Amino acid sequence: MTFYYNARITRVFQLWTEAEGLESFFIERCIYTNSRGEARNNNEQLEIGDHYSWQLRHDRSLEGEITVLEEKK
Repeated sequence: MTFYYNARITRVFQLWTEAEGLESFFIERCIYTNSRGEARNNNEQLEIGDHYSWQLRHDRSLEGEITVLEEKK
């Protein structure tokens, strides 16, 4: 699946790596916690090693760990 956004790649990357930004796309609720288990602010950039909890629409959810960040991709 491919999506096209009328924005610079750096802006899209920023939005996709912040809870607030990701919620503006398709995630109903996004929570990121750092490696110490502390919740990140909604507009704080995530890092490798962070954990995520995404509540999707239609009663779906995903949880996991950020293992790779590839800026400009």
